[in-house]
Amino acid sequence: MMLKKLMLPALLATCIGITTSHAYVVDQTQVDGNMKLSYPLVYESNQDVQHKINTDIARYVVAEKAYYESGAAQSVDLTYEVAYEDADYLSIILTPYHYTGGAHGMYNRIGRVYNKHTGDVVPLSYFVRIDSPMELTNGLRNNTLTLESQTGSIETMQNDTWNEVPYISDNYALRGNGNIDLIYQPYEMGPYAYGAMRIRITPEATAALNMK
Repeated sequence: MMLKKLMLPALLATCIGITTSHAYVVDQTQVDGNMKLSYPLVYESNQDVQHKINTDIARYVVAEKAYYESGAAQSVDLTYEVAYEDADYLSIILTPYHYTGGAHGMYNRIGRVYNKHTGDVVPLSYFVRIDSPMELTNGLRNNTLTLESQTGSIETMQNDTWNEVPYISDNYALRGNGNIDLIYQPYEMGPYAYGAMRIRITPEATAALNMK
């Protein structure tokens, strides 16, 4: 669907009155000059849940449109992926990209996990308890956790690449089979060429962290 203008009420109004037996995602795209925004519209049988999820997503879409219209970037793109979905949770990653000049643009990855029964955003602490960044650092050093680049290749962790995990990211994605990816933005855990890095937390690692 091509939209010339995006207004938050109009975006949300398209969801009202549609009842389905299960949640599903419809691609939405709007283009204006050097701006291209692709985002999900989520349909759910519970309209309150549907409204809450789409309201949260719409905040990011509206913000990217406003950023482009401010003239702060020469081009703005927004893409997304559905990282995981089951009967209870919907995990989406939004990726806004801004080009303001220079050798390359800059992007970040925003992980949102929704409870499909309530529409609420689910915090990482609901699934796994991490008390400090040092727990993540130690997990990477003893290989109970892995650090992956944007392309998915597992990088060898050496001190010339990183020293310590800088913080506990609140951006995360569910990946199925009990796996959780903590998302770190370009430059936070490695050079730009590695892209947005992710720390993979397996079910075994989650169990160990939650037993503390």
